[in-house]
Amino acid sequence: MRRLDAVLLLLPLLLGATSARAQDMKDASPPPPAELPDVPLPRWRPPARLTTAHLMRVAPEIAHAQKLRQAGLWVSSIGWAALLGGGILWARGAELSTHETLVLSGYDENGRPIYTGRLEGPPPERARIVDAATALFSVGGALAASGFVVFTVGQTRISRWHHQRPDDVLPALSGF
Repeated sequence: MRRLDAVLLLLPLLLGATSARAQDMKDASPPPPAELPDVPLPRWRPPARLTTAHLMRVAPEIAHAQKLRQAGLWVSSIGWAALLGGGILWARGAELSTHETLVLSGYDENGRPIYTGRLEGPPPERARIVDAATALFSVGGALAASGFVVFTVGQTRISRWHHQRPDDVLPALSGF
């Protein structure tokens, strides 16, 4: 109980001191702004135009290796697209070879029709589609593999260059 009495006695004293300080600050006026001389601004001119871009230069060996990497990615991408097209054609050919239709083959003794299953689609069409799919598989596989090899050659050249000269500038996304 003694603590509560002490807090109740000190509370009015603290509130009175802060309110007196606030009244003192109300009476005080802020200092006047400083008088600065009026200085005219210099005449505006547009910035100078740069006619050439500032490019980060790399060694010619690195630039050639980077071009090899990019060419490898392009060739490999075309190969993978050809493989995808071959897969789509192969699936279409497989669908044609298994699609059966019911063909009227005659009637039974009660006069009801008898249907038998027959493969639909002319065999030459199926053969053309399967041949095209096989060609796309062959070409796409060769392109994807050769693009990967060309990319790897370019990356190997960049790696060797970087290990011999670790402080030189490398192209973006070079793996280092």
